[in-house]
Amino acid sequence: MISPPPSEEHLLQLYRSIEAVSRDMLAAALDGDWDTVAQHQARCAELIDDTRTLAPALTLSRTQQTSRLQIMQRILQNEAVMRRLANPWTARLEQQLFSAYRPGSQTAVA
Repeated sequence: MISPPPSEEHLLQLYRSIEAVSRDMLAAALDGDWDTVAQHQARCAELIDDTRTLAPALTLSRTQQTSRLQIMQRILQNEAVMRRLANPWTARLEQQLFSAYRPGSQTAVA
């Protein structure tokens, strides 16, 4: 069976799918379920690869570009909240790992 050629609407649907997975990822992060976050990240990566493959071959109308921009803004908002949730952990880890290399530390590398 021959598949139909890619369409601009299909591309927008991919962006909507990324947004949906982004929402699911945020919900998992809010629950502290980082294993599920990682699973959603993998799915997001697949969808992003699909958009990278499809996007260069298509030209979105102004209305479609506006829709894509709104979707992307919501994805970025979700990502920002997830980063804030994860940041306390990464900040503590960074402090522990790199405290020995900060200027003024007795074990700083010269």
